[in-house]
Amino acid sequence: MNKLAKCILVMIAVTVVLTATAEAAKWRFRPTGRGYSSPTHPEWGVYEGNGWLTVWPTINCNRQEPPLLRRQYIHWDDELEGTIPRGKGYNDYTAYFEWDYPCKNKAWYKLYVCKDGELKPVPLAEWIDGNLPPREFITLPSVGDPSGTIPEVHVAVNLRLWRENPRPTQDSYDIQNGVCPDLPGYRFGITEFKFLPDEVCHPFVTDNPLTGTLYRHADVAVYVPEGPTVSQWGLILMALVLLTAGAIVIARRRRPAEA
Repeated sequence: MNKLAKCILVMIAVTVVLTATAEAAKWRFRPTGRGYSSPTHPEWGVYEGNGWLTVWPTINCNRQEPPLLRRQYIHWDDELEGTIPRGKGYNDYTAYFEWDYPCKNKAWYKLYVCKDGELKPVPLAEWIDGNLPPREFITLPSVGDPSGTIPEVHVAVNLRLWRENPRPTQDSYDIQNGVCPDLPGYRFGITEFKFLPDEVCHPFVTDNPLTGTLYRHADVAVYVPEGPTVSQWGLILMALVLLTAGAIVIARRRRPAEA
């Protein structure tokens, strides 16, 4: 094998390594598919808990535009999925679920990760990439109030704490002063969470912790898809490298004849 051929093979190998990347971390929202009856509104009968989902990347509670998903309607037998972008400093993600008629309640969900002994959330996508093997799901219950008792629910979840202490899912959860022993890593409020890094033990704080019963209506999962992928830009770069290498070979072969 001559030097030119070796050089071309090295160029191709380096290009493949640089352009092949693990597919971005993903989130998935899947309703449980069960109906609800409201003890406070028996006239509602049984309804499915359909609604609209919006997802934002956030930095210390500040929502970043544009949203990853904008007010997408989801039916009880459907699911929604999207990517968690890496490399932009997003260290928490906020989902907003608007229950459909007749409930019309609102639920805000915040996902984040803090390391041991640290209060500042780490970039979520990078934490998922570095801590989850491909196709290992962190699945956690999404809870809210379809009964009409609590009109607005705010939830903040430290994914690391839930992953280290998962619990079997339940249909309902009793929340006392913003916490529930069956939901480690969760905090609950009836008003929005604020980012307060100087607070002890928890960087997200609500002025009004929730006490009441919430119901599991969906499952939320984060995971890394299996295996590396080659991006479209990577394929374009590989094609350019191959074309350039081919042109060099043709030029070198013509030189003796032209001489």
